[in-house]
Amino acid sequence: MKKKYKFSESVIRSIVINASGFLSPIELDKLIINFETQANNFSFTLSSESNLLRIFNSIFDKGSFFSDCARYPHLVEIVISVASYSNFLTDILVRNPELVYLILKDNFLKDSISKIDLEIEVDNANKRFPQLVSFIEFLKFIQRKYILKIGLRDILGIATLAETTTDISKLAFVITSSIFEISLVNAFNKTDTLPILNKHMIIALGKMGGNELNYSSDIDLIVFFDKNEKIKGNKDYFEILNSAIQIFTQLTSQVTNGGFLYRVDFRLRPDGNFAPLARTLNDSINYYESRGELWEKQMLIKSSFLSGNIGIYDKFIKFRNYFTFNKSFSDSPISKIKEMKYEIEKRDNDNSNIKTFWGGIRDIEFSVQALQLLNGKNIPELRTPNTLDALHHLKLNNIITENEYSVFTESYELFRKIEHFLQLMNNSQTHSIPENFEILAKVATYLGFKNVDEFRKNLNKSRNKTREIFNSIFEIDGNEVSNTFDKIKFSNKNRAYKNIGYLRIGSGLSTNKSFDSKTITIFNKIEPTLINYLMKSLNPDRVLDNFVKLIAAYPFRNILYAEFTNSTFFERILTICEYSQIAIDLLSFDKSLIDMIISRKAFIDISKYDIFSFNYSELRFILALQYSLKLIDEKQISELFSNYIALHLSQIIENLKINYAFFIAGLGSFGIKEMNFFSDVDLIVVVSKITNRKAMENDFQNFLKIARTKFSNLEIDFRLRPEGKSSLLVWDINNYANYLSERADFWEYQTLMKINFVYGDIILFNDFCEIILSLMVKRFKQISFSRIKEMHDKSTQINKLSSFFTFDLKKSNGGFLTIDYIFHGLLTQYFDIAPLLIGKNYFEKINILERKIEICVDTKNIGNNYKIFKSILLKTQNYLNNYGYKLKQNENDNDNLIKTLGFDNSSVFMQTIMKIAKDNYTILAKTLVNE
Repeated sequence: MKKKYKFSESVIRSIVINASGFLSPIELDKLIINFETQANNFSFTLSSESNLLRIFNSIFDKGSFFSDCARYPHLVEIVISVASYSNFLTDILVRNPELVYLILKDNFLKDSISKIDLEIEVDNANKRFPQLVSFIEFLKFIQRKYILKIGLRDILGIATLAETTTDISKLAFVITSSIFEISLVNAFNKTDTLPILNKHMIIALGKMGGNELNYSSDIDLIVFFDKNEKIKGNKDYFEILNSAIQIFTQLTSQVTNGGFLYRVDFRLRPDGNFAPLARTLNDSINYYESRGELWEKQMLIKSSFLSGNIGIYDKFIKFRNYFTFNKSFSDSPISKIKEMKYEIEKRDNDNSNIKTFWGGIRDIEFSVQALQLLNGKNIPELRTPNTLDALHHLKLNNIITENEYSVFTESYELFRKIEHFLQLMNNSQTHSIPENFEILAKVATYLGFKNVDEFRKNLNKSRNKTREIFNSIFEIDGNEVSNTFDKIKFSNKNRAYKNIGYLRIGSGLSTNKSFDSKTITIFNKIEPTLINYLMKSLNPDRVLDNFVKLIAAYPFRNILYAEFTNSTFFERILTICEYSQIAIDLLSFDKSLIDMIISRKAFIDISKYDIFSFNYSELRFILALQYSLKLIDEKQISELFSNYIALHLSQIIENLKINYAFFIAGLGSFGIKEMNFFSDVDLIVVVSKITNRKAMENDFQNFLKIARTKFSNLEIDFRLRPEGKSSLLVWDINNYANYLSERADFWEYQTLMKINFVYGDIILFNDFCEIILSLMVKRFKQISFSRIKEMHDKSTQINKLSSFFTFDLKKSNGGFLTIDYIFHGLLTQYFDIAPLLIGKNYFEKINILERKIEICVDTKNIGNNYKIFKSILLKTQNYLNNYGYKLKQNENDNDNLIKTLGFDNSSVFMQTIMKIAKDNYTILAKTLVNE
């Protein structure tokens, strides 16, 4: 048995205090009982009480109000129904409490809205309020008043669904047509010209076109005009009309203290957002005849005259009937509409959305529209824009059976009433049935069901019956619709649905599309390949995000989609989306790179290209792309980067025509061809002697400026010169030698062992290398192993196992710096190998050491460890598009990156890193044996 609702003390006190002196104790008791009785008829809750108290508190003369409630019991029913069912209607009564007394008028709730009376009321308001702002605010009051009337007739069961939607639509028709006329007059007034009001016409589409508006529907409109002509002041009529539309949109949509009137949308016009807001009827007819699509035929079924020149409208309707209901379809409307419905269900996979879920409103509307398209040519009555009216005529003409008519009509009314109730609750544009039990109980009561379970049972029954008929009309096997996309393990489902919606039709989660039918058809062909890849991807969210970036970066999506019909090629693209953020981000920044994908130029063996013909972004893009596809390895990447930059720097310095002896050399990873995706370029310049200090400095400052301009994304610097950035750029060889001999630290010799010739006097460069080697031997003889170990420990970071593991591949103990110290530790013992190691990369050094039998060091282990670290570094850089040296990992972080690097989980990854680091440090310790 349902528990009876009892008012709280606050409600009772409010009634008693405000009614005292106006009602006797017996009348007061009866009034409270009547309020509680009605509360139990309307699924009253605590939130309803809050609304009821708001209404009570807003009434000016509370004593008279409660007297009226006692005198007119129906007023109690009305107030309770508003408080229980609608925050929106409650807000209206609180804002305009005087409207309570309109309810008591005999005909306020009895009759539907009279369009003629409403037009007179709006016209009188226009005369009464000459100021536009005041008039618009009064229209908002009129809207609130009539929404209260419509809503009350709805929730009290006085009006049918058809009467409710018709009344909401009448209200919108009268208000918007009035505002548009004023907007057009204003637009003409700005040109100091007499208004021309009969050269255009406005068509209402969608729910408004069908007289089926919800409480919170958007209003879809199209504006056509007869022909363009010059107006006073050399203005085009076309410009003035477009200005009027902009004024109209602002007036209807702008939010003020009085709220807003309507959300107005002109996106359904020919060519959508890319087209002017208004165009001539002839231009529009040409568009529909040459490029009109099936969805536009569906849309035009729901056309109604809003305002303007009825003669232009008649011409349009004559064409509409020919265009929309012509049987000579290039593609079957049945198959096309079925595809559209599938797309909606795949894109908007919300099983609570009564508009788009299977067996919902769209199933009925699409079924009706398909039958209208097929039969409207021969049966004029089927050209109606109203769904219920169309169903009636489909039954009369034996196109659907009596049972199909009953199912569709009853389901449609049920679904639309649910939709109305949900929107009436909070004046929100929602179509989703909530999980909140309190609201479900209110919905069930409003619809006349005993409880929520009975409501759900009837809803599912209606959905199943509706889908059965939909399937029979569209010849669908019941198992045909299975959305594999749902099975993909996305982390962010909502974002994934938005992404796939964009890829399918050019939109997000909305139903509006921007791709043409050709593009949509091609994507349908490639979608299975995409789905299959996402199903097995380590990170489907990332793949989909990046694929959307790629598609969005190129204006001709149909060309890209057509290329991707080659499934092998498409899978390569998706692999890039998964493993190379560098490539994807470069594509987003430089859209011309997509041509390298389409032409397949980016995939050809890099050794067959003159890489110096590429710009740096193109080279970086190709290397990142090919590395993600395992077409090149780490060694090739490093060498290609270093060779490419060295050649271009050589060209720059050669073009400067310097006529004295000098050389430029590279240091660091650039010097020994160990560059990665984010390496800096470190240089030094040495001259044989300083002849004109200022001129020489200017030469290389100029060189640096040109180089930095050419490689704007690279850090190119001479910072490793003697005394660093505080000193002059140019050093002569003798002063450089003096500096090395007297002031250079151990690390500077380490740096100079990574030197390589770039451009200039090779003899001068060789002499400089001899100086380095001779001075280094002297210096290294003076340094102890313990001092080297001390310097190593100061320049590296100690590794600690913790819940949040961090390892710097370069600076952590056991990383790249440790490997450097191993080589330099060996140089302090085996001076004869120094000339062999200078300027060599790591693998070359290891090969040299392996041939030196007397050197007892685990070179093979060093090589393997370096190779693993280098692979981790470049894969991380490519995957994340960042420097990648710092690896941060715990059990819950970066799992996808870990698997991309080839490790099962973060624990295995962490243990592997620590083992390699420990091996490297152990080798260093063995190298630096006690003296």
